[in-house]
Amino acid sequence: MTHRQDSVCVVAMWSYVETHPLNAFRFLPNALRTSGRLNMEKEERGQAAKDLTGSSEMTAENIRLFSIAVWKGEEDQWFCKITETIDEDLMVAISLEEFYSIDRRSVRICDVTVCKGDYRGVSYAMPVAISKEHLIKDMIPFLNAQSLPSCELTISEWSAEYMAVFKSYVVFGRLHLHLPTVLVPDEVPHNPQHSEDFLANQIEKNCMLNSVKLSNCPHSEKLEDLLLDLLKKRNKIRLEVAETGKFVVTMRIVNAVFKMWHETGNRTEIKGKTNITEEELLSMPLPEGVTRIEKCVEGGFATTYNFIWNQESTPDLKCKLVVGKGWPKGEGRTLCVL
Repeated sequence: MTHRQDSVCVVAMWSYVETHPLNAFRFLPNALRTSGRLNMEKEERGQAAKDLTGSSEMTAENIRLFSIAVWKGEEDQWFCKITETIDEDLMVAISLEEFYSIDRRSVRICDVTVCKGDYRGVSYAMPVAISKEHLIKDMIPFLNAQSLPSCELTISEWSAEYMAVFKSYVVFGRLHLHLPTVLVPDEVPHNPQHSEDFLANQIEKNCMLNSVKLSNCPHSEKLEDLLLDLLKKRNKIRLEVAETGKFVVTMRIVNAVFKMWHETGNRTEIKGKTNITEEELLSMPLPEGVTRIEKCVEGGFATTYNFIWNQESTPDLKCKLVVGKGWPKGEGRTLCVL
């Protein structure tokens, strides 16, 4: 491809980014890399874009990263906090008006937190009052258009109203389902149906979803079925289960991961609390052409069982089971598969 053809390709990608923000994620990295390969100056790229498309294009320097927290206060009043990440050590709070005034082509949402009560993650930021109608009709469509593929949605409030509000937010890559460890006195206990319905909706409508983290979630067959459904619909996902809570990585999940690796070569990363035993892993049948290596390492506080499955033309599938010593039977076990 000639320098001129590359230039036209870059401009076309930038034009698509500007006019199709929901689908721009696939083109933005390529446009940035190609622009750099051509050693085009910022002014040259901007002029080329103006000449061919009538609009100036974005550069990596223009992109600004934002985090948003949303919660419901008293008397049906909703609030949010918006912060901009300047670098790894500096975040700056901004107002809602300032946020909406920024050229949306440069706005990227990197994480969204849905919580109960005032979000303390950025205590210096003043809460901004917003209406429920504004949240549904304006902010969530904005999030759908501007969220990065790696954006993480963390939900720690599971009332039916929260779920109804955020059901339409379906453009992000990582989902963290987080339940509080201690219920406030007189608080209504979590209804698992809410989180299960929310995850089912995301699996159906969110094509970006490739990572799920479960914290303090109760174990249910429905939730396990949903995760298996997600595994079938994605080439590769990441599942993390916190050691708190009742949900565990089961042999059903491990067998599904093994089957996908054997049939497609895709590896799914799984780590977290489990009820699996080393005997169950050893008893897994080996299909023709698959070999397995096992190694046991005794430590002072835990025993580690390492398994490596190998087949021709695909990367190895690795599994590590750590069994803590002194724990009741079935407890103190963590599993990592990658």
